[in-house]
Formats: sequence, C-alpha cells, structure tokens
Amino acid sequence: MTATGTLAPKPVRAVQYVRMSTDMQEFSIAAQKAVIADYAKSHGFEIVKTYADEGRSGLSLKGRVALQQLLSDALSADRAFDAILVQDVSRWGRFQDPDQSAHYEFICRQAGVRIAYCSEPFEENANSITSVVKHLKRVMASEYSRELSVKLSRAHLEHAREGYRQGGSRRYGFRRLLVDDQDVPQMLLGPGEHKALRSDRVRFCLGPPEELAVIRKIFDLYVCKKRNLEQIAAYLRRKGIKADGGRPWRGPTVRKALTNELVVGRYIYNRTTQKLHTPKRNNPQALWTTASDVVEPMISETLFAAAQERINRRAHYHHTDQRMLEVLKALFLAKGRVSHGIISRAGGVPSIKTYVQHFGSIEAALKLIGYNAPLCISGKDAAWSVTGLKAQLRGMYDQHGYLSVALIDKDATLPSATHLRKKIGKMPDLYAFAGLPPKSQAEIMAEARSRGALKMIGRPGKKGVRRHWSKKDLIAGLKRLRARYGYLSAVLIEAAPYLPSSSYVNRRFGTLLKAYKAAGWNTNRSEICALRAGRWRGRSKHNSVPLTTRSG
Repeated sequence: MTATGTLAPKPVRAVQYVRMSTDMQEFSIAAQKAVIADYAKSHGFEIVKTYADEGRSGLSLKGRVALQQLLSDALSADRAFDAILVQDVSRWGRFQDPDQSAHYEFICRQAGVRIAYCSEPFEENANSITSVVKHLKRVMASEYSRELSVKLSRAHLEHAREGYRQGGSRRYGFRRLLVDDQDVPQMLLGPGEHKALRSDRVRFCLGPPEELAVIRKIFDLYVCKKRNLEQIAAYLRRKGIKADGGRPWRGPTVRKALTNELVVGRYIYNRTTQKLHTPKRNNPQALWTTASDVVEPMISETLFAAAQERINRRAHYHHTDQRMLEVLKALFLAKGRVSHGIISRAGGVPSIKTYVQHFGSIEAALKLIGYNAPLCISGKDAAWSVTGLKAQLRGMYDQHGYLSVALIDKDATLPSATHLRKKIGKMPDLYAFAGLPPKSQAEIMAEARSRGALKMIGRPGKKGVRRHWSKKDLIAGLKRLRARYGYLSAVLIEAAPYLPSSSYVNRRFGTLLKAYKAAGWNTNRSEICALRAGRWRGRSKHNSVPLTTRSG
C-alpha cells in the first residue's frame, strides 16, 4: 500500500528482447539489459522472461530463434506477459523493408501485447508524429546496414587484391597463415581458429607434401589418364586417402580440387555475391578480383587449363530426351531389369535427377521405352515398391509435417533410413523422391533444432551451452546402454538421451567397435552381423515392432 492507504498499481508483466550481431558490437547483451531494467523500473514493468538472439544479424527473421519464439508466444492464448521491452528499433531488426519490422510489431499489438522501445524519443502511443518518427528510425536502421555492407565489400575487394584470404570454405592442400599488419607471419591457423585482432590478416600457404602429391595425382588421372570424377574418387578411397575433415573423397570433392585456382598460385575473389541476406547469385567475370603469385604453383598452367577445358566441356553437355531414352533402353536390354540402384551405378547413364528434370519422373521415362514393371528398391531380405514408398513417405509428412531418420526407422514397413540414403540420397533427395515441397539440408537441420531433435555436443559456443563429453562419461553411458539391452548399436546410441550421437562416439574412439571394446564388449563385425540377423528374425529388444521387413 502507498502512504495514502491506497493499493499500489500492479506492475505490468513484460519480457525483454535483446540482440547482438557480433561480440565486438557497442551495445552488448548486458548493456541492453541494463537500459531495459532502468526503463522497466521507472515505468512500472516487471520483467518475467528474456529472449536473446546472440550473434544474429537483424537483417531478417531467419535464424533468429528467440524472436521467432517471442512472436509465437505473443500470439498464444495463454501467454504470461502483456508487454515487450526492446532497447531501440535497430535491436528489433534492421529489416531492409521497413514494413516488415512494422508488421511484426502490429501483430503483437493486435494480440494485446505492447511494445516499448526504451531508448527511443517516442512514446508507446500511435499518433501521427510517433508513426512518422518510428518509420524514419526503421529506415535509418536498414540504411545503416546497406552503408556498412558497401564499406565492408570495398574493404574485402581491396584485401583480396593484395592476396589476403577473405573467407570461404577450406581448400585441400592449403593452410591459413596468420600475419600481422606488417605482413610478418605469426602462426598457422587450425580448423575452427580465427584471427583475434582486426589489424591481422590471413594468407594462404602450401599444406603438407602428401596433400600436394594427392592434388598432382588427381590432375594426372583426370587430364592424362582421362578418368572421370567418380573413378578418381573411388581410387582415392581405395588408397585410404581422406579429403578435408577426414571425409571420404566424392566426385564433387574431386571437382573442387580440380577447379581451385590456388594450385597455379592465383586467388580469385568475388565470383558470387550475397549481400544483405539476398539470394546468392553469380557475378560477371568483369567483377572478379584476381591476385597472382599468392602461393608457389604446384602444377603448370597448361595442365590446369586442360583440366578446366574438360570440365567445362562436360558442364555444357546437354542431354537430349531421345539420347537419354536410348541410353536407358540399352541399360534395360543389358541388365534385363531396371532399378534406382542399377541406374545410379551404371557408367555413362544420366542421373535419376536428370531423368526427373526431363520427364517428370523416372517411371515416366521407363514407360516411354516400354518398361512397365513396377520399380522397386531392394534390400537384403525384402523389396519395396517405389510407388508404395512415395505414398508412405507422403503420408508420414502429412501426419507429422516433416520427415526424419527417427520417424523412418520407427516405421517397420519402410526400409531403414540408412538403406534409403544408400539407394536414394540424403534427406533433401528423399523429399524430392516423394514429391514433397523441396527443402535444403540447412532448412531440414534448422527444423530439427527447433523440434529439439538434435543433440548438442561439443564445447560451449554462442548458439547455446554445449556439453563436452569426456571418454569416461561416454564409456559409462555405453555400459549403461549395454546393461539394459545386452548389446550395442548405432541405433541404440542415437536413441539414448544420455549419450551424444553415434557419429560423435565414432569420432572420439576412431570406430564404434573400439568404443564397444572400451565399454567392455569385446565383439567384432561378424558377430554384430550375426546378432543383427538373429534379432530381425524375431522382435527387437528395444522396440516391440517386428523388424522382419527391414533391409540389411
């Protein structure tokens, strides 16, 4: 009660939204919270929750999980707040369309949630002057991003002309060398390491001799021996040679090594542009920036030019419908039947994706050559109709709104997710196979994170607190898992909430067999295969669904 005996007004329940693009930004998360706390104290608000987007750009809603959740909660009927406190308009967002920022504010107000900008000169009322000033602030916030983008682009181009690395993916056979503002070498940067000072720069340098020898061998096989990309990748896999990050060589990885201009000492920058979160597009060659003599050339210009000529000739080769049907019919006559696997493994035959682009589906192309037998995806113990698989996957998508490895593995009438990946491809390929709305791998991963389906592993980072698993913890978890089921498998590890993913366990121990051995289960691959076959004849110990229709 107040001094006059009347009841004090009840504080308004409010949440605060804070955002910071980089760690070096002027308005840190702590500074924003301090400003909002002062405003809340003087205006009668009680802060009940914080929504924070750390390390997130304000150019769009994409990737800003906290703001997405805030908007969802604001529209919920059982929300626990009546106001949103933000430091200023720019923290709400630097959307390039000012109406987008106004739209998000409008839907909140329409739902009965007030939005207050704690450091702005306008009040919460919506009179004409306030609306004009607020719109002007939104335009200024978006213009700041545009001006900053131009300045940064100019600086990147200038540094690229001087031979400094300007980001991008890792290049096999090369390393990053940190230099100071006097161009004096400081240290080699390892994976995940970045410069700490703005005045520092990063140059390219040659990698280990064994990687340089691999690159020379790739050019020799491609230009002199006339091997194709997949044949070269298969050769490297047989030799036990790994690509970047310990991954196996594939056709696209080989192509990336063949088209890397650094092998002749050149660095080309600004081939593509993607400013202000716009769609990525290719720049004309006149806008490219080239720096010569960046590193010592490892192959001759003649050999590199011959490789590019062959790659470009292949890239500009267009399949005609008639030629594609002739090749498909020849494959059918040679094999006596046709399947996804046969088409994928056959040399000189366009990919299934190419047939889909030309004819709408692989089934339509097969009908044109007189092949009317239903297509199947076969496994060791069973075969599944392609038409039936598509219908089942579409039904699963209609029921859950997404496809995932877990959903597929739970359905005993479908092949395993691993088998589908071998026969069809990754999850985006599975969406295309079933005729569902196309999704990229990044979109699928983002949806999985929003559902909480991905296990966070590794060290603490900006995107959230991640657990670092010691080998002692991993071994204890594996022992616990084996004590419950009597055996271990990748599927069991994935399902265990107290263990990270099977791929993470694999990386920590070298192989899953070594992990099993460390946990006290001395087994080998043949025993695991025998155990698996025995389990599939009955029912799984951890799943009451019969598994007799699953493939090996």
